[in-house]
This record gives sequence, structure tokens and C-alpha cells, in this order.
Amino acid sequence: MAHALAALEESIARSLKSVGRSILTGFGQFLDARKALRGSISRKSRQGLDWLNFFLADIQTGFGAFVAFYLADLGWDKNQVGLALSAGTVAGLITLLPGGAIVDWVPWKRALAAIGVVTIAASALILAFAPTLFMVFIAEILHGITSGIVTPAIAAISLGLVGRGAMSARTGRNNAFDAAGNALTAGAMGAAGQYISKSAIFLGAAALCIPALIALSFIRGDEINYARARNAGLGQGATNFQRIFDLTKNLGFTFSPAAFSCFSLPMPRCFR
Repeated sequence: MAHALAALEESIARSLKSVGRSILTGFGQFLDARKALRGSISRKSRQGLDWLNFFLADIQTGFGAFVAFYLADLGWDKNQVGLALSAGTVAGLITLLPGGAIVDWVPWKRALAAIGVVTIAASALILAFAPTLFMVFIAEILHGITSGIVTPAIAAISLGLVGRGAMSARTGRNNAFDAAGNALTAGAMGAAGQYISKSAIFLGAAALCIPALIALSFIRGDEINYARARNAGLGQGATNFQRIFDLTKNLGFTFSPAAFSCFSLPMPRCFR
């Protein structure tokens, strides 16, 4: 009995030591990532990227569920609403892969992000002032296409600024400002739509593009490392463009996004 208790104590002690080492190692890696996060880039660029994520989340809050309620309030039936939303989803899905390749290839990451923000503003203004069937489809498709470019552009800017070593910490910071933007804006836009007008939601989304562009301008272009932004190697490897067609060799990677997107499409009446 005494021998069994001693063995148990020894096992617990080893486990506690292992857990302690893991905690210390993880904490050390966290400190290294934090140090790299604040390493070679300026405070102005860090804060510009923070607030860019914040205002982009504000802008995106103006779409999604608000669009469905807005169109339903205008008298659209559920099939038309579903088709309009699905048009944006499909456009985003189709654009995501070539959009990422474009962001990889083009060295002007901030310009791509700016074009995306301006396009989102145009989509919001179309929804506010010209909510006809044709124009709403155009707005949703533009918004979907833009999402396939802006998201990888922000990721590329983040990677180009901080590098691989601090990318996990930078991604967490991006997500924190993104969540804060969503939380603060959803209630405000809902109240604006309820007490001012339904179109005020999209006018607010378009207006928020202005501080988003200002925040983007704070990010210094000379601090974004082109090779690092596309996760490329050094020397000759930094300039070799990996062909997008190579990805089609992985059939699972090619077809799984299309399969997942089917859940977002409106269901035909024969299957209801």
C-alpha cells in the first residue's frame, strides 16, 4: 500500500512538473510573440492596423442580417431575399481563391484594401438609395467580391508587418478589435434602423468607410515586407509566383468550399 502511494505521488509530481514546464514554455513563447509584435514596426502602423480592423467590422455589421430585414421591409418575398444574399455568398466564394492570389502577387497591399473599402461603401450606398432588384444584386455581388479581397489583404498586411513569429499574436489582436467593432456597432445600427430609417444602417456603413481609410493611411507602406507578406522565402524564392492552378491538384481543397457554400443557398420548394 505504501509503495502504491509513493508511486502515485511520484506520478503526480512528474505530471505537475510537465504542466509547469508547458506553462512556462507557452508563456515564454507569448512574450517572444509580443516582443516581435512590437519589434520593427512603428506605433503608428500598429494602431492603424488595429483601428482598420475595428472600422471594417463596423462596416460589415451593416450587411448580413440587416440586409434581409431591410429587403423584407421593402416588400421582397423570402425567395428574392434568399437569392440576393446567395448571390453575394457565391461571389465571395468564387473570388476568395483568385483574390488571395492577387493579394499575393500585388505589392500594393494597402491600395487593394482601400479599393475594397471604397467598393463596400458603394455597395452600401446602392442599398440605401437604389434598392431595386437589379441594383441590390449588383450591390451584393460587389460586397461578396470585395470580401474575397479585403480579408486576405488585411492578413497580408499583418504578416508583412510582424512576420511569422508574431502572426498569432497579431491575429488575436485583429480579432479583438474586430469583435469590439461588431459589439459596439450592431446595437447602434439596429437602433438607427428602428428609430431613424431602415436605410440609415447602410448610410452609417458607408460613412464608417471614411475612418477606415484614415486608419489604413496610418499604416506605413515601407514597413510592409513584400516577401514576408506573401509568406515567401528569401532571395529567388521571394519572387517566384506560385501558380494558382497547382491548387486544383488537391480535389478536396477545390470542391469542399463549393460543398460548404450549398448550406447558404436558398432551398428549392420541392425539398421543403
